[in-house]
Amino acid sequence: MWRGYTDYSDRFVTYVRLAQGRPSWVIRLTLAAMVLTVVIPLAVLALTALFVGAVVFIVLSLVATIVNALGDVFGGSRARRHDGRDNVRVIEPD
Repeated sequence: MWRGYTDYSDRFVTYVRLAQGRPSWVIRLTLAAMVLTVVIPLAVLALTALFVGAVVFIVLSLVATIVNALGDVFGGSRARRHDGRDNVRVIEPD
């Protein structure tokens, strides 16, 4: 019924007839191959990006730990020097 309402251009008529004449398993296999051709590279790219992000996070965490450790050894903690309060007078309790 839908074939009567669809207007195929002359260029694609032979391809449509060829596809309609094939068994359904051939079309399913072809579509599966097309999907895998796109999905597998995207999955590999996503996993690579996650791996690189994790490595960068670990390396920068180690660098921050080393910098904080060196700051403690050579000049005290940054938190003790500047705890986020600017222009505030701290009143110590009696």
